[in-house]
Amino acid sequence: MDPEYNLELIERELEDLNAEGLPVIVEGDKDERALRAVGFSGEVIKVNQGIPLFALCEQIASRHRKVILLLDWDSKGYELSMELQRALRANGVSCDLEHSARLHALAQGINDIESLDTYIKRLREKVVTRP
Repeated sequence: MDPEYNLELIERELEDLNAEGLPVIVEGDKDERALRAVGFSGEVIKVNQGIPLFALCEQIASRHRKVILLLDWDSKGYELSMELQRALRANGVSCDLEHSARLHALAQGINDIESLDTYIKRLREKVVTRP
């Protein structure tokens, strides 16, 4: 895919993510830092807080009816995503997975959220240094 077009699509997806106004659930601190570095300004909820998953989902349900899951695109992230979806749905919270799917398709070659900012920086460098 053309780097300039790919960058444009990723930036548009990140704008949409911000515009949703929904909290985004990530695995940990590095994921949150990467999202902030690429301009996400909304609420970020980290799974790795040292509390049981179901208790976290109950806390989320007390404040939200819908969330965006943005977990790593590896087997551990997939398993965690499935667990979270079950626990959140049991608490009446719906999960948006569309943003994650689109970002994964666009950010070719990375499997974790924490690498998203570096991936975008590399794309920007390619676009700027193109002849």
